[in-house]
Amino acid sequence: MTCAIALIAASAYATPSMHKAPTYAEMQAYRARPLKELQALADGGDNVAADALGLAYRDGIGVEIDLDRARAIFEKGVAAGDPEAMTDLAGLYYAGLGVPVDYAKFIALNQQAADLGYSDGYLNLGDAYRDGKAVPRDYAKAMAMYKKAHSLNGSPYALSGLARLYMDGSGVTADAAHATTLYQQAADAGFAPAHTDMAIVYEYGLTGQKDMKRARAEYETAAAMGEPYAMYWLGKAAMDGRDVAVDQAKGIDWVRKAADRGFAEARNALGDAYFSGYGVKEDQAEAFLWYHRAALQGFAEAQRNLGLMYAGGLGVKQDAAQALVWLKRGAEQGDAIAQNRVGLIYHNGSGVAADLPEAMKWYSLAADQGNGDAQYNLALIYEEGGKGVTSDLAKAYTLYRKAADGGDVAAQVRVGNMLMDGDGVKADGKQAQTYLLNAAKQGNATAENSLGYMYQTGQGVAADGAKAVDWYEKAAAHGNATAMYNLGYIYFYGAPVARDYTKAKTWFEKAAAAGQDDANYYLGLIYYEGDGVEVNYAKAFPLFMKGAERGDSWSQHYVGQSYLNGDGVTKDDKAGFEWEQKSAQQGNSWAQNQLGYMYRHGQGVEKDDAKGVDWYRKAADQGLTDAQENIAYLYLNGEGVEKNEAEGFKWYRRAADAGAESALTQVAILYLSGRGTKQDIPAGLDILKRQSEKSADGLATLGLVYLNGVGVDIDFAQALPLLSRAAAEGDAYGQYKLGTMYEYAMGVRQDRVTALKWYLLAAAQKDEDAAAAVKAIKKDMSLFDVSKAQGLAKTFAVTPHQNKLAAAS
Repeated sequence: MTCAIALIAASAYATPSMHKAPTYAEMQAYRARPLKELQALADGGDNVAADALGLAYRDGIGVEIDLDRARAIFEKGVAAGDPEAMTDLAGLYYAGLGVPVDYAKFIALNQQAADLGYSDGYLNLGDAYRDGKAVPRDYAKAMAMYKKAHSLNGSPYALSGLARLYMDGSGVTADAAHATTLYQQAADAGFAPAHTDMAIVYEYGLTGQKDMKRARAEYETAAAMGEPYAMYWLGKAAMDGRDVAVDQAKGIDWVRKAADRGFAEARNALGDAYFSGYGVKEDQAEAFLWYHRAALQGFAEAQRNLGLMYAGGLGVKQDAAQALVWLKRGAEQGDAIAQNRVGLIYHNGSGVAADLPEAMKWYSLAADQGNGDAQYNLALIYEEGGKGVTSDLAKAYTLYRKAADGGDVAAQVRVGNMLMDGDGVKADGKQAQTYLLNAAKQGNATAENSLGYMYQTGQGVAADGAKAVDWYEKAAAHGNATAMYNLGYIYFYGAPVARDYTKAKTWFEKAAAAGQDDANYYLGLIYYEGDGVEVNYAKAFPLFMKGAERGDSWSQHYVGQSYLNGDGVTKDDKAGFEWEQKSAQQGNSWAQNQLGYMYRHGQGVEKDDAKGVDWYRKAADQGLTDAQENIAYLYLNGEGVEKNEAEGFKWYRRAADAGAESALTQVAILYLSGRGTKQDIPAGLDILKRQSEKSADGLATLGLVYLNGVGVDIDFAQALPLLSRAAAEGDAYGQYKLGTMYEYAMGVRQDRVTALKWYLLAAAQKDEDAAAAVKAIKKDMSLFDVSKAQGLAKTFAVTPHQNKLAAAS
């Protein structure tokens, strides 16, 4: 245990001038006198009374703190040659009380007092050399100063100063026993703070075993002599139940006694009590007053608390400027919490211009002291980067890791996520899970959500849908809106759990109610597409609009679609164009493709082929196969661009390679016809045969090849069974073309009834060619035959597709 403990006691009775002539007891007696009496004595030339008066204004004893008046009294004494006033004025410059910190003036004033043979000047110089703050640390000089002070008038404070050097082994061999003897000598000389030093020796067992009974006895002796730190200690002990039963009232009484004697830490503690209502009635205004008194005395924690009161408008009118002033004062004294809060102010631009480098400066000071919040905030800046700061994920990870290992739960979540994703560090699923589990055990919903994501995606762990749902539900139960959204998402898409639109809708509704805006888009989609519910465009539109107005590109796209189709809103091509444009400008490829169509056809905007092609290309370059097929069509037919069949084939091939079956069909047809590529009939037929195994559309396409003779000879015998199967499986175009074969006796005997049946079925699927054919063929048919065809169409049932080839070869 170092002497830093003893310094707590020493700081109680002066800052930094520790012991003053006359004796400690005599000065305490002076300071206990009424202010008017001190003023009268000072006016009569009593220097001790003048010094006591200045200290009263400095510490706010019997009067509110007035540092300017205290300084004026001390300066008057200095001008009159009073060495006590010199040391007191020096104390103001040391602590920056009412004046800027000025260590040079502190040293000069104390040296001036010492040169007058005043022991306190030597004592303060000794403290300065011991602490190494105002001058370079020099324990030999410190000891010489203490000895000189003791030689002048037997100063008991000098004995305490020497005792601290021996207790710490500062410049001498550590000797706790000798230090204790010196403390005892000072105490026996009536120096109350030495009793407090003795109490600390017993409390912490600095010379052997702890002895709280003797420690308490020494604290009580010191308190009875008016020593404020001892009073404060007794108060805190009663409030905290330290070796005694908790007694809030008694504790507050002792703390208030210490506060009334000007002890800043006790005043701050009273502020805490009034702020929290501990031992007294909660009163933020009263808390503010006590914090303010302690802050004016230069107590860093009180300055921080005062700044927070101003920042939050607690007990005082909210004032961002004053908040920064007081937080900075605490921060400049090394208070890590204040340093972090100053960093936050510059980080967020709260009442000042945002300044990331300045924020980082303050965060760094606090982070270096191990403040987890500051480490986290500094990491956040390195992660995100910004004006004047380059993103550095490796540095961000290092700082998050420090905060996480120090117990910061939010940092544990970030470390877990960075390890999961490999951001700034090599991906490590096992470590990621360890950090996230640690945070989750503490009830952190974000960590629970991240664990759900790991199990959903199999990122760092084996994918497990049940565990993903379990973790998401835990996070959702803790109010995590993202987890609610994720549950909706996995049930909507059916991965890695069974698709369940009802559950998806429920979770999306909960997420939306909890403020997760993306959930509104999916709710809109559910109503728009009829997923698990009846299609309801009127419900879908306002849900899409919520997302659209906040800038979500997919919501904007569907608002555009709703206006273009009149879904849930009056049809309005111009409004549709405007919303599709907003979405497209954010890079939404579907909206870009839609804009391409609208410019090409003049829908909602003036026709402009060049812009249409440009938007198609933007979407195509993003890999949207619909857009790639549109580009291919334009090049193949020379619409809006110079005709280039090879370029058209390239784009169809690109879309086909991305999995677009319709593009693969076009590739096959181009192989058959030799357009844009070298004719390759076997390759074309091979593609179409493979597609016919997959779908009714494939069957219809292959049938049309033989029906129309695309790259092959017209072959009705090959076309008929292919189109018959396609029609039976419900393909509208196959039904229409099969109808033409029966109407015009193409490889079959003419049969208008059968032809009308297939036309009716295709027209029911909105095939426009079939609808026109229905009108035309009815003119040549009897009502009986029409009725017969309608009956056949009515009883038609789709045949499921089978993966086998028809009679084509």
